[in-house]
Amino acid sequence: MNDPVLRWKEFQKQLEPLQTARSILSWDLRTAAPKKAASRRVEVLSYFTSEIFRLQTSEEYLQILRDLEVPEVYATLDPAMKLTVDRSRKDAEAKARIPADFYKELNRMRTQCERAWEEAKIRNDWEAFLPWLKKNIEMTAQYARYLYPEKEIYEALLSQWVEGIDCAKVEQLFDEVRDGLVPLLRQIKEAGEPDLSMIPDHASIPELQKAEKILLSYMGLDMDGVLVCNGAHGLTGQMAPGDIRIINHYREDMPLDTLFTAIHEGGHALYDQNVDPSLEGTAAARLIFSDLHESQSRFYENILGRRASFWLPVYDQIKEVIPGFKNVSPEDLERAANHVIPSEVRTGADDVTYCLHIILRFQLEKELFRGVTPVEAARDRWNELMEEYLGVTPSDDTHGILQDLHWSSVYFGYFPTYLLGSLYDGMFLEALERDLGPVDELLSQGRILEITRWLKENIQFKGSLENPGTVLQRVCGKELSSEPLLAYFREKYTRLYKLS
Repeated sequence: MNDPVLRWKEFQKQLEPLQTARSILSWDLRTAAPKKAASRRVEVLSYFTSEIFRLQTSEEYLQILRDLEVPEVYATLDPAMKLTVDRSRKDAEAKARIPADFYKELNRMRTQCERAWEEAKIRNDWEAFLPWLKKNIEMTAQYARYLYPEKEIYEALLSQWVEGIDCAKVEQLFDEVRDGLVPLLRQIKEAGEPDLSMIPDHASIPELQKAEKILLSYMGLDMDGVLVCNGAHGLTGQMAPGDIRIINHYREDMPLDTLFTAIHEGGHALYDQNVDPSLEGTAAARLIFSDLHESQSRFYENILGRRASFWLPVYDQIKEVIPGFKNVSPEDLERAANHVIPSEVRTGADDVTYCLHIILRFQLEKELFRGVTPVEAARDRWNELMEEYLGVTPSDDTHGILQDLHWSSVYFGYFPTYLLGSLYDGMFLEALERDLGPVDELLSQGRILEITRWLKENIQFKGSLENPGTVLQRVCGKELSSEPLLAYFREKYTRLYKLS
């Protein structure tokens, strides 16, 4: 078989079943696997990961890529296949610098560390997690040196998740956001607290699951291609085409937070479902730009979900399955969803103070990987930054440094994607209203699927064919700026808190 494109497709037939099996096993470990099965699952996951690594660094694979790069062959490829060749070569060259034994140990350790984090979080035991975190940081730093020997370590970690934006640019944008939010937060605090006494503080898991299904269907998700389960942390992943898994962390004592987690994860799932099916099997169908993916989940959660108008078309259904909401109006819910109050937990934060949670994590990650803060001092530094940024001291480590999944899963450098995604959303909102009219009118008239269609056609359908900078220029006609998001915050909270 001389045709390199056909050889590529045949090679993918070896890779894809392994990748699917690894994804499903990882999902099962996070949701349904018995505790006693964990050690065996870690070994099985390690095997699949090692096999994928072996294939992706093999001479056969590299030769196929070299043959695809021959100018007369490369010129015949469509954009998705060109992206695939470029990305695959870059990834293969980087992975070839990693010793196979190190890569296997890194992935085994990551899976074990995630289980250790879950136990430590439940027991509020920072000391038990500390050695795992220290090992994770050491191995992740070495991994970054192998992958990108020419880059500073944290710069390398950030570049795994974003493209076209370096640490200096992130720092500039985040400084602008922080400087813009400080006076707004001061005004909001002076305005006084809204009356939220009518908001229920309990809903059963079956009630929350029924409401979640209503919301996901309402947003436009094809539920025949989605499975939703309970887990320690909200997460969405595509196992294979037509198989998207959502994890929600159902909190009976925090029903509103649970529903917003459902909306957030539903936004991720919609992105995956709305990618052009013809891109299947190419890099364009994969999640490459995490900041763009987060923009879609946060658009549904914050730009749409925190409006009274979002709930109007389905609110009778929600009240039917969660009786505690029967005496709560959509306007009451909007006030609760936009109640600005510094809190210790990121995932339940309002969309203003959430920005500060992300800036805090970005700052601490840089300090950890640049040797400014020793890992042993991470908890104390976390608490210092919480007090400095939010005026809050965590009540315990479960609600402090142990609250997030990311560091146990080696997602270092990922936190900035959440705030970058929100910055994109400020710009996407302007473009959407330019094209379709006021969002509140669309939502109150039950036309949310028009919004979903606009997001699909303008952002999601192309998958990863375009990087975020290109998408912003095409859709919004300008480069990334913090001002649209800050203007959105000023307008919304001036209205809700009746600020002068």
